[in-house]
Amino acid sequence: MDQPDLEPNEDGRLQALGRFAAGVSHDLNNLIFVINGNIELIRHFQGPETSSTDPLQVGIGQIEEAARQTGELANKLMLFAGRGRRKVELISLKKLVQDSHRMLQRLVKEDVTIELGNTESNDISLIRADSTQLMQVLLQLVLNADKAINESGTILIEINNTILSPEATENRSGVDPGDFVHLKVVDHGSGFSEENRARMFDPYFASADAGDSSGLGLSIVHGIVRQTNGFLQCRNGKEGGTIIDIFFPAEQPKSGEKIDETPIPGQSKADASAGAQTILVCDDDEFVRELTTRILHSAGYAVHSAENAREALELIREQKGDIDLLLTDIIMPGMNGRELSRRMQEEFPSVKVLLMSGYTANTLEENGALSAKAEFLQKPISSQTLLQSIQVELGKKDQE
Repeated sequence: MDQPDLEPNEDGRLQALGRFAAGVSHDLNNLIFVINGNIELIRHFQGPETSSTDPLQVGIGQIEEAARQTGELANKLMLFAGRGRRKVELISLKKLVQDSHRMLQRLVKEDVTIELGNTESNDISLIRADSTQLMQVLLQLVLNADKAINESGTILIEINNTILSPEATENRSGVDPGDFVHLKVVDHGSGFSEENRARMFDPYFASADAGDSSGLGLSIVHGIVRQTNGFLQCRNGKEGGTIIDIFFPAEQPKSGEKIDETPIPGQSKADASAGAQTILVCDDDEFVRELTTRILHSAGYAVHSAENAREALELIREQKGDIDLLLTDIIMPGMNGRELSRRMQEEFPSVKVLLMSGYTANTLEENGALSAKAEFLQKPISSQTLLQSIQVELGKKDQE
């Protein structure tokens, strides 16, 4: 097959946008944590007898819903950045497309037909990805193709094995030459201009020749594909329409291989009641630090707080290690939370650690900021989840 026409400059620009989106998502998650935490405290102090029709309760409900929608936006930004939470496993892309064909057909216009090409072949390689995210990719590509077709037409989905040479991948960061699975989605719409081609994977970009495409759809597709160490490109068909090419690295099962599954934090059902225990909270965000302190105080814990890692170390030394648990943010100016927990446990090994961040575990692992020896909570989390997680860690200490 012909080597794909790659666009390394566009890819680098999108990676820069991805890093920016990840930072924005982190800040949004911190703000959502503060908003939701204060809502929970307000409701706690109001008591259960407050009527749901009370104007204040109605307003609080609207704030809560706005925070939920903002959380969904933060998750989409992380997906665009290629750093969303995922469950990685070996997947047959051919089977995924075949199984979803009927459902995808129901989503498009009545006069638009989805055809599958080359899905009868038995030698299509496996890929390593998150099946839910792959479905999101298929949905978005099909919906965009449907929008590009004015009245009636065909959307073709093809899957093939292919080999990419070193020359084809040399300008692609994180992409190695070798065997790939090629997913191609073709529509018979109006195509696109070269000006819009350069921007079609940007967040919130919309154009007349992309239908009413808007939001984070195609940019999320780009982020998900980047997570698989694959890449994508867009081109006009020779007879009109748009062709989206996605290349996923082909994978084979490895002997004794463990599939990487990022855990969803806070699933414990442990009792969230507090004993006479002391917690040190370290977070450079003043609002997050103060809210966390209030939540822990209301649960009966003794709490110390610090705005950076060095202050936290000084405080625990002053307390001569008389701290039961360190609850710390990870990404902070100067010393990060992982280094803080390492130094603290060298001096005071009995102190338990919980790490928190508005970034996902995937992002933190990529940057070496996540410790395998400490539990991790991704903000925003509910007060109940926070207290349950703390109780689980303190319970481990009691058992030692």
